[in-house]
Amino acid sequence: LLLYRTKDWSVQHVMTEHGTNTTTASASSAASLKNGVQSCAAHSSGKLALSGGMGDGKLILWDLMKGIKAYVTKIDPDRIIRNEPSYPPIQSVIWSKTTTTTN
Repeated sequence: LLLYRTKDWSVQHVMTEHGTNTTTASASSAASLKNGVQSCAAHSSGKLALSGGMGDGKLILWDLMKGIKAYVTKIDPDRIIRNEPSYPPIQSVIWSKTTTTTN
């Protein structure tokens, strides 16, 4: 995921958690990922985003204001091949338009 400054469209952050262990990297290393982002959705506030991985099983909450990951969770693998978990692509992510509060 690339974050741009809209004033001059310069790249501010390259967020590459899907398929690698770093949260920011140079633009050239982003192209070398074997896994990548399958789906992405920005929150209506413009401050957060969710991304789902192609094959790493990760659902990541991004803080777009700071250009960092805020939270990572992993889905259960759909099967085990040669003692390695196999994850299906996370086809879509979406933010709920309704909010609920509990007392």
